[in-house]
Amino acid sequence: MQKKLLLTEAVLTVLIALAFVFSANGEVSRNLRISELLLAVSIGGVLSSSGAVFQKVLQNPLADPYILGIGSSAVLGSAIGSFLNLNKEVLSCLAGVLTSATVCFLSDKIKNPYRLILFGVAVGSFTYSLLILLYAVAPSETIYDAVSFSLGYITPTEITKSLLFFLLSVVHTAVLLKVSRKIDALSLGEELSYLSGVSFKEGTLILAFSSGIVSILVSQVGIIGFIGIVVPNALKLVGITDFKSLGITATLTGALSVLVFHWISREVFRPEILPVGVFTALFGTPIFIYLLTRSNKVA
Repeated sequence: MQKKLLLTEAVLTVLIALAFVFSANGEVSRNLRISELLLAVSIGGVLSSSGAVFQKVLQNPLADPYILGIGSSAVLGSAIGSFLNLNKEVLSCLAGVLTSATVCFLSDKIKNPYRLILFGVAVGSFTYSLLILLYAVAPSETIYDAVSFSLGYITPTEITKSLLFFLLSVVHTAVLLKVSRKIDALSLGEELSYLSGVSFKEGTLILAFSSGIVSILVSQVGIIGFIGIVVPNALKLVGITDFKSLGITATLTGALSVLVFHWISREVFRPEILPVGVFTALFGTPIFIYLLTRSNKVA
């Protein structure tokens, strides 16, 4: 079943990608579409696979970089970098990794998974307020820019930069698959994972790595919410639970999902282009509420 799902998704991704690129008129427009395509599949794959690893390591089916405030921290770091004329990718990465380390520290102290989610909500609200304040005083930015960035706005960039982001997403998935056995061991709990030779410190490093890659991509496209929650949980429902299978399937499913949502964001209110996060939130929020009320168990 998993092989059929992967093959189906791969074919759909290729077909949609070709339609997305060749629907543009002119070579310049096609190059811009290729840039958007690479960004969409990169952020979609990274968000989904990072959501899967957060849920496994933290043993919490509701955990992902968006809900835990890592994405919003990364956006704030990126905005500060732009405001101070510093490298926004570096500051975004540092902000995301710092928030990830805080989450890991609290998860070891707070055993109730829902209190950890509340921490993420608090971080997200605080950083969003700071983002609005920063954009309000920035000389060349507007509140609309802040709102769009906070909702995930995929715009074309240099093709070389887009390729670099795509390579980062491939490296992200490859590294997670390399440590998939450790991730599965960590999902058993601290005591059993320790008996398996895997410490929680290793889990913290894995989450920090994943958070860093997510943050770098977020610095370019902003926050695209709920992909990291919906995709891994949907795959678990069809019986894909071990991380080696879940990681690669989540990556491809997330890439396809964001590509589809990006296409919708371009076409529904044409010629206006809406943030992708608007549609992922409309789709993901009801599912998140369902997951929140359905189970008290952790992943």
